[in-house]
Amino acid sequence: EISTVDPVTGVPRPGLCIEVSRRSGGQGCAPAAVFINDVPVPYPEQAIIDMDPNFIDRIEVLNPVDASFRFGTIAGNGAIVIYTR
Repeated sequence: EISTVDPVTGVPRPGLCIEVSRRSGGQGCAPAAVFINDVPVPYPEQAIIDMDPNFIDRIEVLNPVDASFRFGTIAGNGAIVIYTR
């Protein structure tokens, strides 16, 4: 999800997030780390907007545990990993 304002509350929120199920005790939208070909992207919103979808091979969405194991504390809220062709 890329949005800067919560549609329900009107409160600004992270531009790119992973929504965690409230049933599992999650807190809602948490900022996700974004990686392109396993390289961290500091400003992912613009990088994703600028990316040509024809160059995307696959996208992986990692939960916080898997993301932290793979990328460390930078991905503590989960990660979106984009691989290009």
